[in-house]
Order: sequence, then structure tokens, then C-alpha cells
Amino acid sequence: MITSVPDILSGLHRQQNNFALRQRLETASQELASGRKSDLIEASGGDLARLHAIEAGLSRLTAGADRLKMAEGRAGMTQEALGRFADAAGAHGAALLGDVGLGDVASARTRAAGARSAFEAAVNAINTRYAGRSLFAGAATDTDALAPPDQILSEVSAAIAGAPDVPTALAAIDFYFNDPAGGFATSAFQGAAIDAPDVDLGDGQRLSYAERGDSAAVREMLQGLATLVMGNESALGQASSLNEMAFYRDGATRVVSAQDAVTDARALLGVAEARIADAATANAAEASALDLMRSRLLARDPYEAASEFQALESQMQSLYAATARLAGLSLTNYLR
Repeated sequence: MITSVPDILSGLHRQQNNFALRQRLETASQELASGRKSDLIEASGGDLARLHAIEAGLSRLTAGADRLKMAEGRAGMTQEALGRFADAAGAHGAALLGDVGLGDVASARTRAAGARSAFEAAVNAINTRYAGRSLFAGAATDTDALAPPDQILSEVSAAIAGAPDVPTALAAIDFYFNDPAGGFATSAFQGAAIDAPDVDLGDGQRLSYAERGDSAAVREMLQGLATLVMGNESALGQASSLNEMAFYRDGATRVVSAQDAVTDARALLGVAEARIADAATANAAEASALDLMRSRLLARDPYEAASEFQALESQMQSLYAATARLAGLSLTNYLR
């Protein structure tokens, strides 16, 4: 039996309807599952530029949130490290200075006995890292800020070797820690001479909050503790109790001064932490507003989506049933 042209055309028409209906059903299914409209042009009222601007804003704010989270973490860890750095001095400041003032050699020796351990703890605090990046090495975040404590103390010991008296030795220690062209600056400090990058707070604001291991406060604390170590361990310091106490007096005085400077640095860092937190809050609020705006543009009413899906599903079932009946009739006609 030869199939007529009308039958062929009718079959093609049914196939086209079937395909179009399947496409609409698939779209309705996606919208029902996601809760978002598939046709972005229709959803935006034909203004895709507005939708693209919202998406770009959300991408920018997401990057900003990541950046501020990193800054919050680094600032918080820096604050904690500075706390450990200051605590490392322990009783090697005012209490030791009090013993020296009273001429109590025995008590002064007892307090100063832990100077080397305190120096090691202070150096370790400055070598703290966050997310694998050094906090106090300036822009050189891939390296420790300071050399190992034993190396630094060995260099200080070498600097005072041969000094005829305590004043000369103290001057040599001071030169080691404060010479911009040598000593601590070129050997003990292993970081960069420039700070780590500022953090972008948004709205064109940038904030510098990083501390460096070669700052005046850090150097003075380490100088004070190193001086105490020399009083305990050097031949000159152990030559007499007068020499020993002279080292203790200078070292303890510097520790007290450094503790005050570190307290000031931590206060400034606290202000920076607050600004970073405020920026993170503002960033999150703006992101929420844009996300709500995008949702209002793209949101698909769940009741309407479910109703449309059910209606299309019924149409598809009816189409399949009609197609099956027509196929059965065609086979019957052929067999006749």
C-alpha cells in the first residue's frame, strides 16, 4: 500500500508537535527544580545588560569576600602572634629591672635564667605563618621573617667578642640590631624591605595593616632579650656580678620599652581589624541585596511552574496516546 502525501505531512506535523512539546516539558521541569526562569531575556524584560551588571557585581563581591576573609585571618593571626611575642618576655622586663634596682643579684639571676628560651619563643612568634604565608616577612611571604634564634644569638656573641668592658659590648649589641647596612638587617631579618600588599576594603579604600619582623619594636625586644642572654652566657658578663647586673639593667630596660611599643602596635592592629570586619559586613550586605535583586528577576513562581508542568505532561500523554492509536489504524489498513 502506498502512503499518501497527506499521511506523510500529518506524520511530520505530529513529530514537530511532539518535539516542541518535549522541549517545553523539559524547560518546565528545569524551572520547577531550580525555581528560576530559563528565558533570561523574558525574565529581565529584555534588559540583559541589567542582569549582566548584577552578575558582574556578585562576582566582584565574591572575590572581595574571599580577599577580606584572608585579611581578617592574617590580621587575627598577627594579633595573636604579637601577643605571644610580648608574653615571651615574661618577667624579663619590669620585674627583673626591679631586682637590678634593689641590687638583688640572686633574684636577678633567677629571673634572667630563662632569657634564651624567651628569645627563642619571641623569634618563633615572629616566624608565624597563616595559610602557608609568613606574616612578618613583608612582601616575601614565602620565607620566614627571622633566622633561627641560635644563629642570631651566635652573631650577637661574635659581635661582643673581645670587648674590653660592658659599655663597649652594649654598644656592639646596639650596633648589631640597629645598623641599617648589616647585622640584624642583613643577616637575622630574612624578609623583604617592603610591606606585604595592602588590603582592598572596597569603594576605593585600601588599608595597610601588616607588621614586619624588622620593626623598631621587634628589634628592641630581641635586643633586650639577647642582652640578657649575653649577661648569662658571655665571658664578660660572667666576669663579675657588676658586669652581669649591667647587662641585666640594659636588657630589662629595653624589654620594658619594647613591651610598651608592642602594646601600641597591637592597638593599631585592632583598629585595622575593626575596619576589615566592617568592610566584610558591608560587602556581605551588598552581595545579599544584589542576590535578592537577581532572585526577583529570575525567580519562577513554584505554583505556576508546577501547574504548567502538569498541563504539559498531560498534553504529552495525550499526544502519545493519539500517536499510538494512529499507528494502530495505519497497521490495520496496511494488513487489509
